[in-house]
Amino acid sequence: MTELREEPICFRAIGVVENAFDKSAPPQTIAAEESRIIIDERLVDGLAGLRLGERLLVTFFFDRSEGFDLRQHPRGDRSRPARGVFALRSPRRPNPIGITQVELLSIEGNEIRVIGLDALRGTPVLDIKPADTREIEFPPIGKVHSPYAEPQGAPIQVAGGKGVEGTIEIYPEFVAGLDSVEGFSHLFVIYHFHLAAKAELTVRPFLDDQRRGVFATRAPCRPNAIGLSVVRLVRVEGNLLHVEDLDIVDLTPVLDIKPYVPAFDAHRTERVGWLEGKAEEAAARRADTRFRSS
Repeated sequence: MTELREEPICFRAIGVVENAFDKSAPPQTIAAEESRIIIDERLVDGLAGLRLGERLLVTFFFDRSEGFDLRQHPRGDRSRPARGVFALRSPRRPNPIGITQVELLSIEGNEIRVIGLDALRGTPVLDIKPADTREIEFPPIGKVHSPYAEPQGAPIQVAGGKGVEGTIEIYPEFVAGLDSVEGFSHLFVIYHFHLAAKAELTVRPFLDDQRRGVFATRAPCRPNAIGLSVVRLVRVEGNLLHVEDLDIVDLTPVLDIKPYVPAFDAHRTERVGWLEGKAEEAAARRADTRFRSS
């Protein structure tokens, strides 16, 4: 078995971040503003071939991070279960290295201008490389608070959550987006199935004993583990949406909220595939452990 190296591994900075943030701020706030990366003039030839509008991965050193814990609460939120640091993007890591995908806006000499970088001013940059644009990253805009502590026992569809109350907490940096939401009685909630098992292309759905293609089901173990529910909006209080008809597990990350408008979203259907004669059973069914991550 190969032994781990105990001696330190040294890297030199290839550049430094310049922006308006010299103190800690929410990553989304920093990323929303333009940043400049000043490249060591001796390394400028390494920028040859970069294209404006290209997505880049910027690797940097969390030079203001002090110490680390191997288990941490995501974003310091103690209402969320602690997770291993390697399952998080916390700067408090054994090796405090960050990586962020950005868009290249311009190159002028040894200065590149980007959007999407969530590093503070003065942060040492260690590397820049093209991003694999097949991957798309979305930050949560909030989280769900519901009576369902885990998937097992929760409704399998909104029909089973009729009358169930809960709240959707929107993070402070996104609260302005709630303007005028109170005018709608129902909302689409788009969220991440964060507790789902590894993706499968064929699954045995809750309402059937036969395996089906995952895109012909509502199963959570999807290639992109995204859920969609329609909830009834009761009221808005600050950053909290009080909702009913909830079928979403507690602390689920919310990706987006959109108004439900019958004129746009209600369609007359001719067929419902393998769910013919079975969809009515959804209200009474509850989830088991088949799609739960271990």
